[in-house]
Amino acid sequence: MQKLLRKQLTPVTLFFLLSIPLLVFFHLRGFVAHDEGWILNPAVRLLHGEAAYRDFHFIYTPGTLFFVTGLFALFGESVIIARIAAVSIALLTLFILYSLVIKSTGISLIGILASAIYLAWGPLHINFLWPVMFAIPACTAACLFILKAGSGKKIKYFVFAGMAVSLALLSKQNFGVAMIFSLSLYFLLYAPIRKMQYRSE
Repeated sequence: MQKLLRKQLTPVTLFFLLSIPLLVFFHLRGFVAHDEGWILNPAVRLLHGEAAYRDFHFIYTPGTLFFVTGLFALFGESVIIARIAAVSIALLTLFILYSLVIKSTGISLIGILASAIYLAWGPLHINFLWPVMFAIPACTAACLFILKAGSGKKIKYFVFAGMAVSLALLSKQNFGVAMIFSLSLYFLLYAPIRKMQYRSE
């Protein structure tokens, strides 16, 4: 039993297990009316039949707004529901970021360190649904899929990368445009990626 526990409780597992109570603690406290309300109030208005950009001002692309409106439609209009969703997205981002670093370096410790830095900078500071917290996992996932496409030579990963970039653009326009520009340069300038032969499956 003890040997089994040692195998299961790796540093990576411990990091993610410790991240959950940390995220829950920070996400179920406080309320920043001006920032959080900027997302929640338009989502309620959208749910009640108003149209973004026509009936009210919204400076971001509508991905976050549609997501929160969908949550409210399914589970009711609640700050707690939005915070629980924020915890889930934060955990997903940590997993994607860790996977990206492992794919790049193969070193678990660097993956944990990068994820811990993001955890301290992002989800433990912004404890509500905010467009950048959607754009970051989308951009990170796009990079991960591009790496997978390069190493596995499978076209489907390029499709997934394109979908992730689209989500980034829908979440926060500047992140999406930056990713489109960066990946375009990558495909134009990185010769090995152009010369590879790809499989459809």
